[in-house]
Amino acid sequence: MELHEWRFEGANCEFPDGELEESICWYFPSTRDPSALQRVVQKETTDMDCNFTDTDLLDRLDAMDDTSLDLLSFGLIAMSEDGTVTSYNRAESRLSGLTSSNVVGRDFFSSVAPCTNNFLVAHRFETEPALDAIIEYVFTLRIKPVGVKLRLLKQTARRRMYLAVERR
Repeated sequence: MELHEWRFEGANCEFPDGELEESICWYFPSTRDPSALQRVVQKETTDMDCNFTDTDLLDRLDAMDDTSLDLLSFGLIAMSEDGTVTSYNRAESRLSGLTSSNVVGRDFFSSVAPCTNNFLVAHRFETEPALDAIIEYVFTLRIKPVGVKLRLLKQTARRRMYLAVERR
């Protein structure tokens, strides 16, 4: 069954039973009948409390699924070791104007953001076996120049490496 989701942050969510709740609300169709909705309210968890500068960020990101990555307040691109995008969270989608469906499966450095295909970003991911660095950067492709902080996260024998993005 195809999953549809709607997210309302800081808004009153009205449920079919008339109840109102102020929180982050997720709706999942439980059957093919669109009127049959199952309500799940996502409460704050330690996963959602991740910060860009957390010392254990790599471990925490590895433990998250795509739904949890979407709840992060900063942009996040998860990639396989060869640079293929495996996850592109909502915050990064809003920052870049690119949708996850147009990015996942493509090479990040040559196809999605060629402005990162340089010695400061791509080369470090390619050549350093372990990486946890924060750098000041300016994104220039498809958008006006935007100052950001990038956090490059990689460790040998991990299934994914990450590029976290925080606007300055």
